[in-house]
Amino acid sequence: MLHTAAETGDLSGLNEEQTEAVVLCLKYLEPYESIADKILKELKVPIRYAGKKGIFGSVDRTIIKGTHVEVADFKFGRSEIDGADINIQGQAYLLGVMDKYPQLQTATVHFIIPRRDEIHTHDYTRADMDTIRLRIQVIVEKAQSETPDLRPNTEGCRFCKHRLSCTALSDKLLPVAKKYAPTVEDFELELMDNYDPALIEDNAVLAKMLNVGNVIDAWSKAARAEAIRRAEEEGEEIPGYDLRWRNPTAKFDSAQDVFDSLSDLFDPEEFMRACNISLSKLAKLYAEKLPRGAKKGARGQLELLLEEAKLLPPEEARDRTAYLKKLPKNQDPF
Repeated sequence: MLHTAAETGDLSGLNEEQTEAVVLCLKYLEPYESIADKILKELKVPIRYAGKKGIFGSVDRTIIKGTHVEVADFKFGRSEIDGADINIQGQAYLLGVMDKYPQLQTATVHFIIPRRDEIHTHDYTRADMDTIRLRIQVIVEKAQSETPDLRPNTEGCRFCKHRLSCTALSDKLLPVAKKYAPTVEDFELELMDNYDPALIEDNAVLAKMLNVGNVIDAWSKAARAEAIRRAEEEGEEIPGYDLRWRNPTAKFDSAQDVFDSLSDLFDPEEFMRACNISLSKLAKLYAEKLPRGAKKGARGQLELLLEEAKLLPPEEARDRTAYLKKLPKNQDPF
């Protein structure tokens, strides 16, 4: 939300504190923008290393004057960040910009952090790009190595193909889960050296891993919900994430009313192709018509009629989705 306001200049919808944070960022850039040859907002750049360009970045503000560029990143959170002289995000963005505009020879990276009342800057030259490119290459290649150095961190793990079977990452996650749900007895289990579920032979162990996974899922959902709340309600930045909105799914109570409104555009057959029919809802409606004692057979009767009409495959031919239901504690063999 705050990044969008800084990009568009539209501050409507922001509260007083959020408005102040955005305005501080924009005012800081005014001296640079007033003399700029080119100003680019939310510039998307590929970040190339070792001839590859599998990473992309989105630069909040790119301000070009002659052969010099100001690369600015707004940080609306309250967390401390690395300085611009070592910050890998800033260096990666800078590398992408310098590659995109080969005429550039010098640059300054700016991190503007209004809620901490901090600004970090560092000057670079084109001669620094080889070192930055090598640093990015080393980070990515270490993460993708067949025998990686097991030091879990958010910078490297997001590139790593060994996340599933990484013992070090599991050792990091399990204490988090135990703290989140300390009553879960399954954390007493001493898991083996390899955590890949496909290699687990003992189903009792696999069941316990499912329990651990459920707690990790709950922790992840809670973290996501809190992050969305902070980003949406307080306008805070969640590093590495951008707040987006999905269009709501429109549902209508009356198909007939919808058809009547759109009858000039669709004939009945065309309209019906866009309609979904829920067997569960039909069974519920039919059950309401039946006397007590017969309601449980409503769905079966509908299925039989639909099978006879060749509208529903026989039960044995229907696609089914497998799932596992957690047994009550007194029925749990483990």
